Amino acid sequence: ILEQKSPIDSKAKKPLSLYSFFFKKRHLELHAKHPMMKIQEISRLIGKEWHSISRQKVEEDYFIEFGRRPP
Repeated sequence: ILEQKSPIDSKAKKPLSLYSFFFKKRHLELHAKHPMMKIQEISRLIGKEWHSISRQKVEEDYFIEFGRRPP
């Protein structure tokens, strides 16, 4: 018997926003360096960093990762 996938499972995922891409990448890096740091502290640091960085650098990293410009 063939299993049918539900419509929810077969939907294509939306691409990550530029901030989501940056957050995910930095969260993994910071958590590896500081495993005892709470998520709230890591999020606060990432937010401050996001406001002080060049968006162009993040867009370049996104393009390298996914082969397309961010949405």
